[in-house]
Amino acid sequence: MGKILIVSVSLVIFRSAVAQEKDARNGPWFGFDVGSWVIVHETGTRGEKVDNKTKIAVSKYRDDDGSPEMTWYIEVKGKFEKRFEEFRLPGLVAERKHHVGSEKQILVLGGKKIPCKLEEYAWDDPKRTPKVKLKLWRADGVSVPYRDLDGYFALGKDVVKATVLLESKEARREAHAEVVSWAETIQIGKRTLSCIREKKAEKLTDNGVVIVDEKGEQWLSDEVPGRSVKVIRKGKNFGRVVDIERRVLDFYSKKRN
Repeated sequence: MGKILIVSVSLVIFRSAVAQEKDARNGPWFGFDVGSWVIVHETGTRGEKVDNKTKIAVSKYRDDDGSPEMTWYIEVKGKFEKRFEEFRLPGLVAERKHHVGSEKQILVLGGKKIPCKLEEYAWDDPKRTPKVKLKLWRADGVSVPYRDLDGYFALGKDVVKATVLLESKEARREAHAEVVSWAETIQIGKRTLSCIREKKAEKLTDNGVVIVDEKGEQWLSDEVPGRSVKVIRKGKNFGRVVDIERRVLDFYSKKRN
């Protein structure tokens, strides 16, 4: 497990080396003004039964880089109590100097043939760990709400599929995201949202032993603060069985100029 922690720490260090194009617009909460909020209900199993409601609100925008800061509230006996504030670092955008190749491909996504440009990026500095390989499939004429790949890499509106592999001598971490449906409706109160659905996967191994192996789906909409309307996760995570649904129950959205 020590090597897994090393990989995790390396990922933090890796942020400063991967990309200089850190932009506050690379975040799921960017564009929603102070006062915007969502109420999320999470149910299922994460080693033990989970059933909680959380309110997340945009509390301010930072002066230094224009990134939003959110305040988290946890429901306790029917009332939301403030727990902590969170500043989320912008997602990373790969620089052209790490570009190692590209080619044209046609993918079938959500029943549609989508002409794409596959772009490949690589970081293989012997002085740094882990080694990283990132693949992005970009398409013209699409608009996918912002999301991060593996919590680090910014996926823009034109990215319809992405994979990343982070690898050290002992540990290996893989993540995958791919659009599978272009228009699915989700009802939130009296509002009907049209969402893009994507499938996701994450796998982490330590000396060949699988530590994390999760698969899931995510429904995305630019109308909802945070842009994630519903998430399903299933699999195993550090010995715990995971079977979770995370769903927005209500939201207030104020767009930022």
